[in-house]
Amino acid sequence: MKTSKNELTALFKQAFEGVGYDLGGYENAADMIIWAQMHGLDSFDVIRKNIPDYEQRKNSLREQPEQLTSDSNENVVIDAKNNSSIVAAVMAFDIAYVEAIKNSIAKVTVLNCYDRKLIIKKVVDCAKRGVVCLAYWHDGETLHVVTSNTDDSCPEYTQYSMTALADEDYLHEKHQQTLFVVCASDIASLQQYISKNLSDLKGNQTKVISPTMMKSSYMSTLTNGIEIDPRFWQELAVLGNQVLVESTEQSRMGAGA
Repeated sequence: MKTSKNELTALFKQAFEGVGYDLGGYENAADMIIWAQMHGLDSFDVIRKNIPDYEQRKNSLREQPEQLTSDSNENVVIDAKNNSSIVAAVMAFDIAYVEAIKNSIAKVTVLNCYDRKLIIKKVVDCAKRGVVCLAYWHDGETLHVVTSNTDDSCPEYTQYSMTALADEDYLHEKHQQTLFVVCASDIASLQQYISKNLSDLKGNQTKVISPTMMKSSYMSTLTNGIEIDPRFWQELAVLGNQVLVESTEQSRMGAGA
């Protein structure tokens, strides 16, 4: 079925409130997920697959991401504590942005982070603040790379087969749940980082979603509505029902006050 952005925003907010996200968290979740879906990034598939994990991780939401270290190479390390990127992305990109303004370029490594595809909206938000941005991660089989600059409202999303890449540190199994974020004050600094650290990517793409493709997808869904499986809608509604509490004698007495 097809529905509007506003209807889906309300549904996702309530669903993520139901699994324990606070006010800023569930608003952020709805924003990141719907933006990605409207731009052709299939975020609904990511969420639906991981719904059981969201419910199981409810208690861990009380543990906020923690900054662990900062070294002389402008590299900050954050432990997301096995939470979704929805929880860790704001902190990671805010730190990268501030450090890039001060030092021309900054890198943030986010450990133990899931649903990393959802961070693409944050790449765009960072670019709107006047810095260029790169994010990358791997899932064991595929390396995912997102790049943006301040001249475009959408980034480029590229996938690479892990088997075609050199054995770099960021590809090691220990980083299978790691997200790397790089922000730079100018495109030359970011290109220099890519040349030095991701030089083996050239020509090995297995999938590319360009800014033009993202914009086209967005305009189509804006005009025609957003497609969602009715069963997935119901699954989200069930999560949202946890927000509603049973009425008590006291609440009924004050209902008309």
